[in-house]
Amino acid sequence: MNKCGASEKYPESKSEIQEPRKLIRDLEKKEAKVADELRSFKLAKEQSSNNFLFAIMRPRLRKQNEGRYVDRFALDKDLIILRNIFNNKVPLDDSKDWQMPFLIYHV
Repeated sequence: MNKCGASEKYPESKSEIQEPRKLIRDLEKKEAKVADELRSFKLAKEQSSNNFLFAIMRPRLRKQNEGRYVDRFALDKDLIILRNIFNNKVPLDDSKDWQMPFLIYHV
C-alpha cells in the first residue's frame, strides 16, 4: 500500500485502494450474470425456432414419404438436414414439398 508498509497510519489510502477493487469485483459479477442470461436467451431462441420449424415441417415431410418416416428419428434427422438447406426458414409454398426428399438425398 504505502512505501513504509504502515497501512494503519494511512486509512484513507486503504479505502482508496479497496473501493476500486470492490467496484471491479461487482462489475465482474454483473458481467458474468449478463453473459449467462445472454447464453440462456440464445439457447431458448434456438430451441423455439427449431420447435416451430419442426412443428410445421414434420407433417409436410411425413406426407411425402410415410413409409420412411414411421420412425420419428429418421424424420427428425431429415428435418435437421432441411433446416440447414432452408436456412431455418419455413417454405411457405407447400406445392413444392415433393422436392424435399430429393433435396435430402442429394446433400
